[in-house]
Amino acid sequence: MPAAITFFAVRDDLIALLEFLVTRTEARLFEAYSRFDEPLRTFDSALAVDAAYPLGVDEHGNGALPFLQLWWPAVCPAPRMERIELRPSPGEQHTFRHVARGWGLAQLQCGGRHGEIITKSHFGHFTEAGARRQGYLEAGPEAPVNWVALQAMGRRVQRHIRATLAAGRVRGRGPVLPAAAALVRAGAKLKESARSPWDYDAELDGTA
Repeated sequence: MPAAITFFAVRDDLIALLEFLVTRTEARLFEAYSRFDEPLRTFDSALAVDAAYPLGVDEHGNGALPFLQLWWPAVCPAPRMERIELRPSPGEQHTFRHVARGWGLAQLQCGGRHGEIITKSHFGHFTEAGARRQGYLEAGPEAPVNWVALQAMGRRVQRHIRATLAAGRVRGRGPVLPAAAALVRAGAKLKESARSPWDYDAELDGTA
């Protein structure tokens, strides 16, 4: 099974997925990037994420927010919080933000509803081979990573999305979750992003 999956979801679908991640896999959730000039936030529930973001509403239409890092203590050391210094342009005030880093983390980028369009969401993580190509070292500050445990957790999450949550699929692209499927039946379009010139045909469960 690949180390990543694309799927289509809106608020109720994402809440169900996040609840599974927190309560069933014991994932700990971090913002990948903090808001400007603020510390990086962590979340202990799906509703905490929903309170911090318009979960399942893709305001900008690019399938990127919230962008979360998922950490399992059995997989790797805690994420390393790094401060990024910014060089603001004239008239801008922002001077820094924080980022969570770690080779053994998984990423969840949430798309959602943008008008009558539903943009893609994405879950994924590094493989050991991919991380080593990018510079992972056993003696580094974010090591060691239990790659076997990470692969097993990634497969578990993907199975849950594909087999338990899915209410349909886009052939060759990924599952469509139930609340998104209901909107598709009502006329919503599935797209990579709001600006994509094409939309996907969905095969929904219970339809001809």
